[in-house]
Amino acid sequence: MTTILAIAPVIVLLVYFYCQDRYDKEPLSKLAEAFFVGMIVVLQIQYLQDLLLDISTHIAWQAFIVAGLVEEGIKLMALRFTIYRDKHFNEQVDGIIYAVFLGLGFALAETIVLSVDHSTSIVRAVTAVPAHAMFACVMGYYLGKYKFHSKRNLLAYALFVPAVLHGVYNYLLMCGHTWALISFVPYLIALWVIGIRDTDIHLRNSRFRRKSNV
Repeated sequence: MTTILAIAPVIVLLVYFYCQDRYDKEPLSKLAEAFFVGMIVVLQIQYLQDLLLDISTHIAWQAFIVAGLVEEGIKLMALRFTIYRDKHFNEQVDGIIYAVFLGLGFALAETIVLSVDHSTSIVRAVTAVPAHAMFACVMGYYLGKYKFHSKRNLLAYALFVPAVLHGVYNYLLMCGHTWALISFVPYLIALWVIGIRDTDIHLRNSRFRRKSNV
């Protein structure tokens, strides 16, 4: 049951974003590659996080550095040195599609590793898994722009914007303040709005969309 709870939201989001890529769909083999790369990097991330936790256990350090910067940084590196170089990454929205598949692979592996009981699986299924998809949307948005515009600040945005969003997500969960718990659901909704907006922007600017309208 725990495994089903971990997999179900991942499948739903994978199908959703696959359908969003409607002008020039990516090969399933490449999407699978991105997904499994995301699963594999969990082990490397956990090792580095364990080392960083020895430095400090302060909530802000854990939320923004140990979780946000490390997880998003390694996911960006994994994406940058694998799928990014592939010929099928041929338009800006592909950055979002591949980043989401990698991010969901990471989210699934992390959920399986961290879910110690039924209730934890449910919470992660409805919060952490979608959140990882939205962090990936933001990362892929800037990475897609960087690939075709080559402005170094865009690569920095691809790292630091999702890292900050991830850090805020973790901080709201960890700090224990009432205001943080009240803000958590609106924050998740805001992440969805940002992710959907970024995807829509790249879809509207797709060169394959323009060709299909000719």
